[in-house]
Amino acid sequence: MKKLLVVFSLSLLVGALALSFVGKDSGYVLIVIRQTSIEMSLWMAVLIMLLVLAMLAVLAHLFYRSGFWLSRRKWTKLQNQTSKGLVEYLEGRWAQAAKTFAKAKPAIEVAFVNDLMAARASSEAGQAEQVESYLKQAEEKAPQNHLAVGLTRAQLHVQHQQFEQALAVLTRLKSQAPANTVVMSLLNQVYTELGDWEQLKSLLPDLRKYRVLDKEQLEQLDREINKQLLLEAVSGAGKGEIPLEKLQQTWDKLPAAAKKSRTLSLQYANGLIAFGKEATAEQVLRTTLKRNWSDELVVLYGRICGEDVKRQLLAAEGWLKERPGSSALLLALARLALRNQEWDKARQYYENCLLQGDNQQASFELGRLLIAQGEVEKGKRLLDSGFSQSHTLLDLPLPA
Repeated sequence: MKKLLVVFSLSLLVGALALSFVGKDSGYVLIVIRQTSIEMSLWMAVLIMLLVLAMLAVLAHLFYRSGFWLSRRKWTKLQNQTSKGLVEYLEGRWAQAAKTFAKAKPAIEVAFVNDLMAARASSEAGQAEQVESYLKQAEEKAPQNHLAVGLTRAQLHVQHQQFEQALAVLTRLKSQAPANTVVMSLLNQVYTELGDWEQLKSLLPDLRKYRVLDKEQLEQLDREINKQLLLEAVSGAGKGEIPLEKLQQTWDKLPAAAKKSRTLSLQYANGLIAFGKEATAEQVLRTTLKRNWSDELVVLYGRICGEDVKRQLLAAEGWLKERPGSSALLLALARLALRNQEWDKARQYYENCLLQGDNQQASFELGRLLIAQGEVEKGKRLLDSGFSQSHTLLDLPLPA
């Protein structure tokens, strides 16, 4: 409006000046159109021409403003469509949201965003073909934003537990954007779901470097990776799928802190036992038990035969000073005493174990020992109280 006022004011001023000169000069202008002629003074003609130009300027301005208004109105309408689509998406009306986003995209400069949202909405609605169609449209409209499209595709694969497809996408994205934390976070999730612990271990340095996980999460993940790698090695050892060297290499690669873990030591010892390496397993268990006590470990320690069973018994008796009431340790000592053919000591350990509470294994093994020593009736009573088909009977030495 200010511009219009300025134009009209200038026009009036010019008109007034022109009128002041009209009387001073008698020049005229003659306009002939076919049979019609128009004659006027020169200054009148100039005034009319100026007024016409002013009106044309005003009309041009109004036309421009109306066009801008229409454009802005269209833009606002498209923005409202996008907002409506977002609301529908958040409310779970995914099929309708996909249609709304599709309507909103044609004239918007960032149409690829609506394509991505339409893909997500179609995914939620279970429309797999439309998902890929929208993603391809987004790639064509904004190839420079390939990372955003790729991440959307990978996230949708993960959402539908299509981990192999997600891995293929993320592997490509990792080579294109090696420092992208979202890519690394998704790779962490996918490798975990697929159980690809070797690849996850190789990703761990990047997860640490770019702070994708906090310190506690990294430590927990590191423990889980080590545990799973050892489990795989132990499982393969038990099935004869991997050599002993592979199992030992897996253990050797573990950090010192991981080797102190009761769980990992137990797994490694079981793997060694599967290969018939009980002497090595005894050393691993003895080392772990010195600094990290576990009833489960000590029970296994009493079940195996080390390189020097006398030394093995002495080591276990040393632990008894600190844990005189440990039922698990007393059972292990009784078995080790039998291996050393110290029958009376074995009997004492069995009896002390039973004083700590009911133990079917101890009852059965003590009954078997008593029968071998000639105390048949007492031994049979213990055998009856200790018998259970769920227990595996150990092959232990007995008096002749």
